[in-house]
Amino acid sequence: MHNVKYNSDVIVFIHEENISKYINIYIKVVENSFNNIKTIRIEKLTDPETGEEKVLFTPDVSGEIKDIQDDYNKYIEAITEKIKLNIIPIEISYMICLHTNIII
Repeated sequence: MHNVKYNSDVIVFIHEENISKYINIYIKVVENSFNNIKTIRIEKLTDPETGEEKVLFTPDVSGEIKDIQDDYNKYIEAITEKIKLNIIPIEISYMICLHTNIII
């Protein structure tokens, strides 16, 4: 398992929304999709326009841009498959987003 860092706001949010099992699924999908992960940061994000709260995954990755794009595509395919199989409910998928940080 990679170094996963949570901020305190997101821990409270995850427990309030009762989504910890889905967060663990997302962590595994990120770890299985991306090569060269240094850290996965997990934070609470609040949309300034709507006030909607989400969980933001930010894997810090290194490598060639093409390889990272391929890894991102693997991530999208894996998450889509989990939604289709109802392992992750569609409404939960709207609560979780990904931002990849490329380390040069």
